[in-house]
Amino acid sequence: MREAAVGTKVYDQALIYGPSLVLSIFVAETFYKFGSFSLEFVAWAATFGVLIVAQRGVLALLRPRD
Repeated sequence: MREAAVGTKVYDQALIYGPSLVLSIFVAETFYKFGSFSLEFVAWAATFGVLIVAQRGVLALLRPRD
């Protein structure tokens, strides 16, 4: 099977990034109406990045500690 970034499988990457991707597209389509594709793309990319960081933070808090 093909490997994605950081040695995880493509399917695992889709499970990790999929929800953030879908939510960021929804937010961008709903709220970002700048009239410029470039500005909307940058805003979407920033939203996606923030959601990924937030997701990692929540998962780190929920992860059991030894």
